[in-house]
Amino acid sequence: MVPEQYNLKCFEAVLDDENFRQSLIQHTVDEAHLVDTWGGSFCKAYLNIGPLHLKLDSSVVLVGITATLKPGRSQKLVLDQLAFTNTCTAPIIFHMPIDRPSLKMSSHLLQHRLSGHMFPDLYFLLPIFTGTSPYPEIEQCIIACGTIGLTNPVIEFLDRQLCTT
Repeated sequence: MVPEQYNLKCFEAVLDDENFRQSLIQHTVDEAHLVDTWGGSFCKAYLNIGPLHLKLDSSVVLVGITATLKPGRSQKLVLDQLAFTNTCTAPIIFHMPIDRPSLKMSSHLLQHRLSGHMFPDLYFLLPIFTGTSPYPEIEQCIIACGTIGLTNPVIEFLDRQLCTT
C-alpha cells in the first residue's frame, strides 16, 4: 500500500475489523527514510503511517527498510514519526545496501507529453513484459511515475496494451 491509502474510508473499515487486527503480525515500511525526507513537505501522507501504527496491537512487529537512513537524529525522527517507539516489540530497521549489481538505471527520452491515457513512449517496454524482448539482458523493469495521479493511467495503458498482444 502507499501511505495515501491509509486515510481511505475502506482501509479504516479493514483496520476496524477485529479479525484483521488479530491476524496482522507484521507491518513493513519500505523506504522508511522517506518519512524524514518527504514526510514534512513533499508527501505529507508519510505522516499517516505513525497514527496507523498506534491503532495496531502492540504485538505487531514493525519493520522499516532503508538504504540511506543513518543512526542518529534522522533515525530517531523516523522511529518517532512511524510510532515505532510506542510498541512492545522492538522495531526492526534493515539497512539494505544501495549497491545492487542486478539493477541497472537507464533513462529514455520522452517524445510525447505524459497526459491523458496514451503513453506511446512506453511501447518499447512491451516486449520486456511479454518475454519477447530483443534485449534478453533486460528481464524486468521499474517505471517510476512522479505522482499517484500519473501512475494509475500508466498502469491502465500497459494493461490495455498487454491484453492486446
